[in-house]
Amino acid sequence: MKINYFYLIIILLGIGLVVISPTYFKSTSESLPAVTYAKDHKLTADIAAEVIRVWVKPGQQVKPGDTLLELNSQFLTREIEKLDLRLSSVISDRQAQNRSMRSALNLAKAEVQLEISALENDIRMADSQLSLNRKISGSTKASGSSPLEIKIHDLQEQVNIRRQELAHREDEIRNRYALQMSQQQNQEILLRSELAMLKVQQNGLVKISDFNGVVENVYVKAGEVVEEYTDLLAVLPSAPGSVVAYMASGANPPVIGSLISVVGVGDPDLSVEGKVIGHGSIVPLPDILQKATAVKAFGKEIFIEIPVGNTFSTGEKVLVKQKI
Repeated sequence: MKINYFYLIIILLGIGLVVISPTYFKSTSESLPAVTYAKDHKLTADIAAEVIRVWVKPGQQVKPGDTLLELNSQFLTREIEKLDLRLSSVISDRQAQNRSMRSALNLAKAEVQLEISALENDIRMADSQLSLNRKISGSTKASGSSPLEIKIHDLQEQVNIRRQELAHREDEIRNRYALQMSQQQNQEILLRSELAMLKVQQNGLVKISDFNGVVENVYVKAGEVVEEYTDLLAVLPSAPGSVVAYMASGANPPVIGSLISVVGVGDPDLSVEGKVIGHGSIVPLPDILQKATAVKAFGKEIFIEIPVGNTFSTGEKVLVKQKI
């Protein structure tokens, strides 16, 4: 009887798959095999602009603070100039209104103060006459019923009335100018806010690296006019930002949000704390984790976030240990 080698190979591969995967994960029962990953960062145009200069090229290493690319937007420049002019006009109008209000207050105060000064002068003259009369009569006691005493009292009442009138006039003047000045102040605040937003956009036309990495692609060139949201260049971080671990099917995966340790295979002292952010499907393990080339091992994906600034390399084999 002839043996069908094709079906025999399929059977052997199936048996190998069943045996290898548990054996592989059994060897790492206290930890899960994993690989580090880094996602490239694509810089895009926030507004339609012209590319003035490209400072980097593909394959170039960059560090935080390095200038990558410069853009220029004539539209943004014109809008900022318009807002500057409007803001200057509003500030000038508000200052003019404030000066007018101060002038009106000073005028009202001067007019009333003139009347008060005349009344106070009359009071001093009446006081002097009253003192003289008392010396002549030899009386030192104030009765409050003499014509001069009545006159002095009336003059003092008039002074108090003039001062109350001044306070009312000052309130009226302030109220008359308050509404318009308040509207101008609100308009100034709004214009300053809009201007600040435009200047942030203008500053964003100079693209600067925020991290250590390598330039993967440059999609534009100097002199090119790009539309909003156009991809400009892509930078791959030097350090990975995530880890994908693989565990045997049927095992209980770590709880999402739980903290774990990511340890280097070649250097056990190299370790960072990560957080489980999701569970994936059962897939073949990456080649770097495969122990056999003939039959592939499979595992359930466990997605882990690790802090930036770690010392791992992208694509490095690591081990993931659950914290107790």
